Amino acid sequence: MNEQDSIMYDESFKSIFAYKAMLAITLKSLIPEYKDSSLEDIRDKYIQGDIGIDSDKIVTSGPGVEDGHVRYDVKFDALLPNATDKHMKIIINIEGQKNTTSLPYRIVTRGIYYACNMVASEYGTYFSNSHYENIEKVYSIWISMSPNEKEKGSIIRYRMSEENLTNDFREDKENYDKLEVVIFNLGRIDDYSHITYNERKIMKSLTEIFSEHSNKNDAIAHMEREYETEFPESMKEALVNVCNWNEVFEERGIIKGTEQTKLDTALRMIAGGKLSFEEIASYTDLPLEKVQELAEGKSA
Repeated sequence: MNEQDSIMYDESFKSIFAYKAMLAITLKSLIPEYKDSSLEDIRDKYIQGDIGIDSDKIVTSGPGVEDGHVRYDVKFDALLPNATDKHMKIIINIEGQKNTTSLPYRIVTRGIYYACNMVASEYGTYFSNSHYENIEKVYSIWISMSPNEKEKGSIIRYRMSEENLTNDFREDKENYDKLEVVIFNLGRIDDYSHITYNERKIMKSLTEIFSEHSNKNDAIAHMEREYETEFPESMKEALVNVCNWNEVFEERGIIKGTEQTKLDTALRMIAGGKLSFEEIASYTDLPLEKVQELAEGKSA
């Protein structure tokens, strides 16, 4: 596989979330504020504006780790079903992660960083001066395609909570409930009783779609029946496309290939100069330190 293959896989995955139909399913399934809303209302009334996704990841101002900015796969606003004069919407970031086993950090830590950056970026748009009461809640959702065995089939939430150590005073939750990170690890599990009905539906549907052993068209048709909706043909093509790329990776030995294949691929990606070291490590399943060593050797 060459560097262009990797970029195409990344773009194929992101293209799925250019469709409000998929975003609506994600919001209803993973964000509690929308659990009682219909998919039609989420898609047509609550999700704001067009979802623009292209080869250049969405960049927001503020200090970051790549080119001085944080780069998001998908980022958009959504009106709250129970909006008030004080809080009208939430800000949502969705990231796709093909492989996490080779990364030197845990995804939750990166998710917290992204969420904090989104909160900081609200200054000047959602609030100004010292009006911190106008900060809107943010969600950073990470969809892991190939989690390790212990994490498969899990949905993990990280959120702010209150602990008063001296008396029974309680702060209003809306004053501190400002960010949440959701890690969605695809995978089949035997017992779905510990997750909600909406979480159960999206876990089964996306796991089946992204399984290398399933019939993609049948899996997509099942998802349409499950959610009583019809996806646009272009969205179906995007779903099949990302699944096909996953199978190409497997066949060409990038995820489960020889060490030399991984090294050769990493060198080509470094030479291309379009991917960060972290992205190259994720694509090739090489440790980040090894990718950095290869880059240093190439520039020497």
